[in-house]
Amino acid sequence: MNRLSASLDRLRRTPSGPVEGLGDLYVAAVVALLPMIVVARALLPDRYSYDSNTIASIARREYHPFEDTSYLYVGRLYEFLGAADRPWLAALIGSSFAAMALYPALLGARGPVTLRAGFLVGLYVVTVSAYLGQYSKEVWVLPVVFVVLVAGRGLRGELAIVAAALTYAYFFRTYWALILVVYVGLRIVTSSALRRRRVVGSVVGVVVGVTVLAPVALGESIQTYRQSVNLDRVLNPDATTLIAPPELGANPIADSIENVVALVELAVPVPLAALGSPQYLVFAVVIVAMWALFARSAVWGPGRLLDGGPARDADPKLLRAALFAIAVLTTQCLFEPDYGSYLKHLTPVMPLLIAVALRSASRPAADARAEAARPAPGSVGSARE
Repeated sequence: MNRLSASLDRLRRTPSGPVEGLGDLYVAAVVALLPMIVVARALLPDRYSYDSNTIASIARREYHPFEDTSYLYVGRLYEFLGAADRPWLAALIGSSFAAMALYPALLGARGPVTLRAGFLVGLYVVTVSAYLGQYSKEVWVLPVVFVVLVAGRGLRGELAIVAAALTYAYFFRTYWALILVVYVGLRIVTSSALRRRRVVGSVVGVVVGVTVLAPVALGESIQTYRQSVNLDRVLNPDATTLIAPPELGANPIADSIENVVALVELAVPVPLAALGSPQYLVFAVVIVAMWALFARSAVWGPGRLLDGGPARDADPKLLRAALFAIAVLTTQCLFEPDYGSYLKHLTPVMPLLIAVALRSASRPAADARAEAARPAPGSVGSARE
């Protein structure tokens, strides 16, 4: 209890002293999760529970998916945990993991509660309530995110992240192996200096490379794969937010351009806003705001993480969070069938975005060394100046 109290006290502190801050925001978020889940289950349409109902039937041994072992594994896991006939326990598992992943994201942040912090944490609570407060594959992403946020420095920390991501890829979603490959690649290109051009160029290179190699590795193009997933959704009234990049032709160059456009449309979902529904317009604005806050801290804004400085001066946990989130977005542009699935799959990754967006300084080690090297007033060095 003493350790927990000390940690919550750290959440309440700013550079100027203790205030009622992020610790209170964390407590408010945790307290709100279960009531919000109850409200979500009562008010949301049935389409938000399709996957949950399938997993629950597997956990109760009422259904056995012969072709999709990922559903089988997650259903058996809920059965092992005693949640087969206890949806309230599934909700408790989801909310507990969500709270667990949010904690280190806020613990590393600095400053009092701001509009930005309230927006991001509030959005996280809302999406967790909608998507993760039930039987879900996405709930099991949260332990991976937790490992990314708390893994120690050096090779041992990287190996822990690799092990966590590979475990999820093996049992639940095989394309997470690609997320891991992209993450490791981004870690390599930023191993010496945090240059944003290298990161952006690497992301575009991955999209183009996977697009070109997909016919060899998968036996079909990425576009064909996405179309096959969407085939039974086109006439479904519950799926009106299909991700359909502009068709520029049937060749590797055109396909690559289409997938790069799809990547941009995930962060700036113009097609979603263009549907004309006020609900989808709000979703689009929220998605843009979330990625804009992340990008301002990581890529474009003043004091950004990718500032061109030496990698050794960056907070390794912050850098891992940013690069892993970018790896997830890069891979999502290749496989996501619709914006509803996209937001559902993005929800457990949000603590990474929160950790990056709420950090007020991207290079604490460099700042500390600069402060230590600065001559004190009245010293010999100061007099020479």
